[in-house]
Amino acid sequence: MQLNNRALTRYYRQIRQLLPCPKAAKDALEWQIRCNVDDYLFEHPEAGFDQIIEHFGSPEAIVAAYVENTGTAEILNALRIRRRIVAIVTGMLATALLIWAISVTVITVRLSSEGPGLTIVTTEELPSDTIIVDSTIEEMRFDK
Repeated sequence: MQLNNRALTRYYRQIRQLLPCPKAAKDALEWQIRCNVDDYLFEHPEAGFDQIIEHFGSPEAIVAAYVENTGTAEILNALRIRRRIVAIVTGMLATALLIWAISVTVITVRLSSEGPGLTIVTTEELPSDTIIVDSTIEEMRFDK
């Protein structure tokens, strides 16, 4: 039976996704599993994906064994760290949003308190015998 590399890649990815540990621990565990699978395939060149699953177990079984051997304290610590990182990133995003909102409000208030920089006058339809005496714009401010 020919071994499907896509199936193995999926297998490793599922293990990584299920592991409740930091990236460094995931990398180390994946490397260890890959080495073990490579050794197994070297000793059993005709082995297929089903034999690998049979020998090593499903991703869920591997993660369950890892959790059982690692200990609750270490896993809880890893989850606490992840929760802190999420809280810090969320706080930073909320702060950036608040600063942006305050900036927009301040700019809007300053522009409205200075008065209009450009007055647009709308005219009504004038009778054909009306003469327009002055059609100049007195002041245009674009610099504020």
